[in-house]
This record gives sequence, C-alpha cells and structure tokens, in this order.
Amino acid sequence: MGEIRPKECEPRELTKDQLEMSLANVLMQGGRLEEARALHDEICTKMEAAVGPDHADTISSQNNLATVLQQLGQVQQARELYDSVIARRARRLGENHPDTLMAKMNLAILHKDEGNPEVAKPLFEQACAGFRATFGPNHTVTLNCECELYELHAELGELQEAAAVVNTLAALRGPGGPAAANNLYEAYCASAVGLLKYKQALAAEAGPAGGHGGELRREAEQLLRGALVTQRRLHGDAHPYSKKTERRLADVVGPSG
Repeated sequence: MGEIRPKECEPRELTKDQLEMSLANVLMQGGRLEEARALHDEICTKMEAAVGPDHADTISSQNNLATVLQQLGQVQQARELYDSVIARRARRLGENHPDTLMAKMNLAILHKDEGNPEVAKPLFEQACAGFRATFGPNHTVTLNCECELYELHAELGELQEAAAVVNTLAALRGPGGPAAANNLYEAYCASAVGLLKYKQALAAEAGPAGGHGGELRREAEQLLRGALVTQRRLHGDAHPYSKKTERRLADVVGPSG
C-alpha cells in the first residue's frame, strides 16, 4: 500500500529522487518487481546517506521497499522493514498518524498472507479504528482497511463479524450492488465478499437440510467471477490479487468449474 498524501493546490516540479520513486512505484504496479526492488533499494541507500535514517523521505522509501519485498515473497526482510518503519513513524508522528496506521495495515496484510491471522487481527483493528477517527467511515482508505479486516474475519470463520462488510459495500456501490466491480478497489472488496458468501454456504450446507447453501454458493461464484474479470483486466493474470480470487473461485465451483 502507498502513502497518504494531501493533494497539492499548485503543480510543482518533482526532484530527481521523487521521479525515481514514482518510476519504482510504476514498475511495481506493472509487475516488474525485481526492477522495482533494485530501484527502491538504491533510493533507500541514497536517502539515508543524504538526510539520515529518521527523515520522513527515508522512512517512506523503506516502506515502499518493504511493499516490493512482500510482493516478491521475501517476507522476513519485509517484516523487519515494516517493524522499523512503524517504530520510527510512531516516534516522529504518533501512533495514530495516518502514515503510521498505513504501515500497520501493510504489516497486517503481510501477516495475513503468511497465515498468521491472530497476529494480523489487532493490527487491522488498530489501523481501521485510526482511519475511521481521522478520515471518517466512508473514506476509501478506511473502507480498504475494513475490507481487509472483514476478509480476515471470513477466513477465520467469524461470519457474524464479516457479514457487516456486505452492507458497507452495498451502500458504497449503490444500485449496481456488490457484483458491480468496476475498479480495483471494488473488485478487491467483491472478492472478499465472495469469500464470505462461500463460508456462509459451507456453514449452511453443513446444516440438517443444507439450508440456503446452494444460493449462497451461486452468489459467491457471481461475485468472484466479476472480481476476477476486473482484476485480470487491470492487474493481469499473474498478479497476486488475481491469483487469490482465482483460487477462491476454484474452491467455490470445484474442478469442473
């Protein structure tokens, strides 16, 4: 995840370091992760030498490097960087500053993806509470964090807690409903709701008469297929989000789907 920065009122000329950082982020978003890692690594080294390890630009560049390392699967290095970023931001900016909260959410995502939900959960809860207090409940940053947290609830089988995201997303999308995944954020959330519906289907199917399991499974399939189309179009087939949704869809429809 990126940094939270206010919009500038007037256009300004970017420095060479800022241009390099922007290029590294473009490389990362385009899936050219090794190139992005090398450039972020170079930027971190230059920043630390020029302005010191506790300067905001140095910390931001290390946060970006941690994000690339996470996507490359180099989780131990990413975790150590995130821990360092959180500690220094908390010391400089405070525990509830948006940039500190963003780093906490990044670390929570890493722990979730590593299969450590109990470690991730309090980090998500801290980040979501801070974003709600700072930006309000309907801000994109808050909703993104909530979606991550509710996805975690669904993975843990905490269906009552996870179900609240359905109402949030329905209100966010309006008449199109949860299946109208028109951008990356909506596709990500639709995938999370699809996971929730699938978990609910499994719980219903385990009941005496199967309950509404079939209907819930069909809803899950619809959500996941819609999310996957959008993610493949905007991210590509090999992106981690596309692959995650693809695995969820395979669970829902089985080998024949």
